[in-house]
Amino acid sequence: MLRAFCFAEMTTWDLYLGAILFAIRTAPLDKTGMSPAFLLYGRELITPVEALLSSQAASEAPLMDPSQWVISRIRMMKKAKEMVATQLRHLREERVAQEQQLFGETSIEVGDHVLLHHPAAA
Repeated sequence: MLRAFCFAEMTTWDLYLGAILFAIRTAPLDKTGMSPAFLLYGRELITPVEALLSSQAASEAPLMDPSQWVISRIRMMKKAKEMVATQLRHLREERVAQEQQLFGETSIEVGDHVLLHHPAAA
């Protein structure tokens, strides 16, 4: 996304960097279904306009007790962690199955001859 925007706006891309990064950080990832911001902060980020509009709506809504808020955030983060772990486990299993399909089952026994890779010293 950043590269495409820089190519389109070659001389002024840096003026839009904050907005581009915000878009990247708030867009849900295909693999997890959640945005990087949600995974990091436990909530979605909002724009200043959304904050202003929600503060007007929040003035009419009752406030949550701080301890209840903390407990709800902890539950939300645990749920997000479980969802991401499940999704990553599923992706890992898919990758292993693909590798087995491409290369077959490989096993190395004690005494088997193997090739070693020695990269050139820099």
